[in-house]
Amino acid sequence: MGIVLLPLYTSHLTLSDYGVLSIFEITIMISVQFLVFGLPQSYLRLMPDRSKTDTKDSTLFTLFLALLLIGLLVGTLVHSLSGFLSSLFSQETLFQTYITISGWVIGVSIINSLFLSTLRAKEQSVLYITANLIKLTVTLSLNVLFITVFELGVMGILYAFLSGEFLLLLLLLPSQLKNVIFHFDRKLFNKAIRYGYPLIFSSLAHMLLNMGNNYILKLLVSYDQVGLYNLAYKVAGVLNVFIIQSFTLGFLPIAFKLYLQPGANRYFSKTMTYFTFALVWSGLALALFSGELVRFFSKNQDYWPAAEVVPILILSFVLAGVRAVSALGLYLSKETKYLARNTSIALAVSIALNFLVIPKWGVLGSAWATVLAFALLLTLTFRDAQRFYPIHYEYKKLALMGGVGLTLFTIVLFLPFTGYLSFLSKGVLLLLFPFLLYPFNFYEPIELLRIQQSWQKWRDPRRWKRNLKNK
Repeated sequence: MGIVLLPLYTSHLTLSDYGVLSIFEITIMISVQFLVFGLPQSYLRLMPDRSKTDTKDSTLFTLFLALLLIGLLVGTLVHSLSGFLSSLFSQETLFQTYITISGWVIGVSIINSLFLSTLRAKEQSVLYITANLIKLTVTLSLNVLFITVFELGVMGILYAFLSGEFLLLLLLLPSQLKNVIFHFDRKLFNKAIRYGYPLIFSSLAHMLLNMGNNYILKLLVSYDQVGLYNLAYKVAGVLNVFIIQSFTLGFLPIAFKLYLQPGANRYFSKTMTYFTFALVWSGLALALFSGELVRFFSKNQDYWPAAEVVPILILSFVLAGVRAVSALGLYLSKETKYLARNTSIALAVSIALNFLVIPKWGVLGSAWATVLAFALLLTLTFRDAQRFYPIHYEYKKLALMGGVGLTLFTIVLFLPFTGYLSFLSKGVLLLLFPFLLYPFNFYEPIELLRIQQSWQKWRDPRRWKRNLKNK
């Protein structure tokens, strides 16, 4: 949604207003991650029978009741304190409204996070996608209405967010509560808190590690710099939304099912290889065309310097994606406390680096600080996960993909072409990526066979079906 709405935001909001919006967006996301207390993740572990999607139990009701009370408490508390909180900002009256709306967005999102986790646990992907697409469509439409017709600016965007969350709650509530036993299980709740408690700090630290630089940028520089960083983050975040999040949402429930089964270790290893392949190739595409993307999404030249930051943030997303898969051993062994510890260490390093480099290098320095912090987080996470559940990853292939990707991007920096020639040369280098891996024995014979079969199927579907029938 952030990507789709970029042309609208950049044409109707000043760079400073976009920075203000960024601060509220980030605050909402961070608050939700913290205030769910890890209970949605706990449900993935505590659902009584994963083989039955219609199992009646008290697990969902117990966690729903807890999060409902938290959501109502948060919304009410923020509403009552909005006057005091708004006095900390220059535009007191306007910010009071922003804070009130954001408080209720947080409250409703807390409940929705649990329902979305239940759909993941029960592998109800059709309902998951349908509900989110309806929410997306309504939220996008209201954004356009509130910004272009009513000219509400940041306030209209926040109202659209709130409407979308309420709609999602109304869509999911009936289907989720029809298969529950209306009984609050205190022992189960305590068990869920024990599992999810370390994830509170892990999620909070991870969100701050991703987006906490915005607060420091505002503190040390200005809302304009926040706006530039957030635009670059949105463009680079395409990699996060379409590759990292879409994969990890489905992978973790599957991994819990395969845990301790024969062949699980090799499956996890090959998953890391294939996932990294998609991650690096997609990241390379975004990095190569980052300038074109920023200019496409924003006709306002004030936003264009964000293009320099995009490739750096893409590198941090690649490291974050690899780290997400490498953390699997800690989830499977229930050693989630290490996730919190490692992320907190990386966050502390990130904060220190940001304060050190932002005064001199601004958003570029902040982006490089993020890369270094995620590199540290990946190292710590990998070390601990391998201790509790060793997975035999294909290290040479992982290093090869990273090396080839960085080499191709570096070559583009020295190309003398502009305009269409530049665009064409970038496209050629991007297409070369999978072929450059072949001389280094990246592909196994069975993988080459599958690629050949896929090519034959695409080139001549009828002949492929005849061959398959004969076999």
